[in-house]
Amino acid sequence: MENIKLFKNSFSQIYNQFEEITFEESIKFLMKKKTIEQTKNFLNSLQSFINYEKEIIPPKILLSAFFIYHFQEDVLSEKKNDIDCFIYQKSKFIVEITKKLSIQSKIEILKYISELNKYKHYFNQWKIKDLESQLQIYKQMYYDSNFNPNIKNKIEKLIGIEKTNELLIITESNIQKMLKNAFWDILKQDFKKENYYQISSLIKDIKFYFCNINPKLQTKLDDYLDNNLINIYIKIKNFELLFEIVKFCLIELKKLDAPFYDRKNSNLQNLVPNTDNFILILSFLLERLELISSLKK
Repeated sequence: MENIKLFKNSFSQIYNQFEEITFEESIKFLMKKKTIEQTKNFLNSLQSFINYEKEIIPPKILLSAFFIYHFQEDVLSEKKNDIDCFIYQKSKFIVEITKKLSIQSKIEILKYISELNKYKHYFNQWKIKDLESQLQIYKQMYYDSNFNPNIKNKIEKLIGIEKTNELLIITESNIQKMLKNAFWDILKQDFKKENYYQISSLIKDIKFYFCNINPKLQTKLDDYLDNNLINIYIKIKNFELLFEIVKFCLIELKKLDAPFYDRKNSNLQNLVPNTDNFILILSFLLERLELISSLKK
């Protein structure tokens, strides 16, 4: 407990600095060896307190919470999207509970450690999306500038030469996007003509992604996504039963997906059963499962 008190006091001097320095100064401050070491000492004291061998949260990520909170206008996009707003609120929460942390209460310390652990996952999820946004901007600039090598070099510095070359295959990425959009448009037209044969294969794709992400789901999915039953539901055109199947998939997805998507997932679960909403849920399921599956590789 004494160690936590000592290192928390030391760390408080670190995070109070963010209130006194400029954005440019804060970047240099974050990179200082002393800043990182003092933050790490504080975190190590928490680890020792619960006899935890693994890292609770990297020092730079904890420092980033204060960085994002104090310099949101510089760190986050000018027009904040939902993910930017989400990470700002979570960063603000970490700043507040860090400053209020009472080392006299073991329960409060344990709760604080738990929140740090969750913030680490939120931050990493945001960084993935933030990188994607940056890449999209550079990629568009690259197209608009008639393949300017300077823009290409910036992308290479972000993700490396090999991945950049893959990213900038314009025809492949555009064709894939066009094909996906065309597929859902065709599916809507088929549904209007009461042609539902595609549903079975789409449910199979959903099942494949689930099992690829978590093989332990195989038995459960075999029961709930039974192909013979689904084909019967399709044949009798019972969308209420088909809707229950995709709602089950949404519930299972929520257990695997980032908390940021919880609200959208819940809203989809509450939609009324009709063909348009059915397609909306299918597209969301496949988009999220495909991404989670790719991140798992």
